[in-house]
Amino acid sequence: MQYAESLIAIRAWGRLRDEARTMADRAGPTGEVHHLAVAHRFLGLAQQELGRPHEAVEVLGSAVQVLRAAQDPLVGPADWAYGLALAAVDRPDLAVPHFERAAEEFTRTEGFSEAYAAHEAAGSALWALAEHEDAAVHFTAAAEMARRSGDREGLVAALRALADAHAHAGRLDDALHTLDRVFVEAREVADDSPFDEQRLLGHLDHQGGLMLLEAGRTADAEHLLKEALNRLGAYGRRSDAAAVRAALARLDAQENT
Repeated sequence: MQYAESLIAIRAWGRLRDEARTMADRAGPTGEVHHLAVAHRFLGLAQQELGRPHEAVEVLGSAVQVLRAAQDPLVGPADWAYGLALAAVDRPDLAVPHFERAAEEFTRTEGFSEAYAAHEAAGSALWALAEHEDAAVHFTAAAEMARRSGDREGLVAALRALADAHAHAGRLDDALHTLDRVFVEAREVADDSPFDEQRLLGHLDHQGGLMLLEAGRTADAEHLLKEALNRLGAYGRRSDAAAVRAALARLDAQENT
């Protein structure tokens, strides 16, 4: 099993698939159900990472049940892999509970980076189901996990997703308040990674402007979108500024109809 874990660490998915199949062959004839489940966890993860989610689903379902019954520490990673596979085969409804159980297990063992990923995935799956209130719960949890792990990029992404969830749930004030928190909290994270403050502010202005535009608050939207264009025109990529110009053109068209 240690060899399989080392293959995960170096993302050698083809070799992991072959090793997992060997492990399964060893376990199968002897009737060692638990050992077979462990092998299938590795095999399912490899298949998922190799772009074969249907094959991953086939082996991970039973593996998760056996590992959970045995209270095996691998149940968290197995739930995570199973959730990813289910989401990849367009079953976000089935993926959510596995992401939730994975997040719970990762948090229990203080794997905060992994818990962040599981909560973010659960939120995204619920978003796909238009369950925006429930998605907001997981994006809130993802933000907390990012704080605990000192992940500025993850914190920014989680809070921006939370703002969008609030907006789609009809809570515009909560959405705008959440966007206001992003920059302040991002600066508080002890993270040595590069941090383009002006570009982030431009993206936040753009996101807030779009929310206001959707809500029909065109004057407020225009103000934020022009702020976004000033910042992203100077500090962003061409595509950033182009997206803001498109939003301003949409606003003009809306005002002239």
